[in-house]
Amino acid sequence: MTRTMMYLSFIAVFLAAKHATSFSQPSASRQLSQKKTTAMNAMHLPSEEDVTTLNGLFNQQITKEFAASHVYLAASIWCESHEYSGMASYMREESDEERGHALALVDFANKRDIPIELESIPAPINTKWDNLEQMWKDLLQVERDNTQSLYTVADAAQRCHDHAITTLLMPFHTEQVESEGKLKNILAKVHDENLTPGLVYSLDAELGSRKV
Repeated sequence: MTRTMMYLSFIAVFLAAKHATSFSQPSASRQLSQKKTTAMNAMHLPSEEDVTTLNGLFNQQITKEFAASHVYLAASIWCESHEYSGMASYMREESDEERGHALALVDFANKRDIPIELESIPAPINTKWDNLEQMWKDLLQVERDNTQSLYTVADAAQRCHDHAITTLLMPFHTEQVESEGKLKNILAKVHDENLTPGLVYSLDAELGSRKV
């Protein structure tokens, strides 16, 4: 074999090897990309413990909504017995609304196959209020506790990357802000009754017509 032929043969082998390498590189790149995608997906998968915690908190929130309904119902009964018929009507509607929240959570859980374990609904701790102001203070605290509970559920949902539950809770958060603000306004009016006699009965009429 002449030197020229040997040189040409070497060139041919070199080009063939380079050609083969160029085909193998995209394949390796694709494999690396697939590994990265798999790793990222694994990072977004919630742990079994986090899912269990979220389901438990979701069930507790259902109980809290029913419990809030009971407190408002107790307040309605108290108002009726003290001849605040407008407030009694208002409390009754609030009780129905809280119960509606609980049922909305139940309906959502059924659609998502979240296991539901209905818990005992605790009786209102104190329903023998000394005066209107104390009753409204207790109702405000119920709403504040409910707000914090909803935040806890939302935090757990974010840890699990459960966007459906996160979206479900958004209007609940908005409504809690409105409820707390409304109760603060009512409480201020009740507190000012000592300075402005008759204000409570005016407020009772307003609440009876849902103007507050």
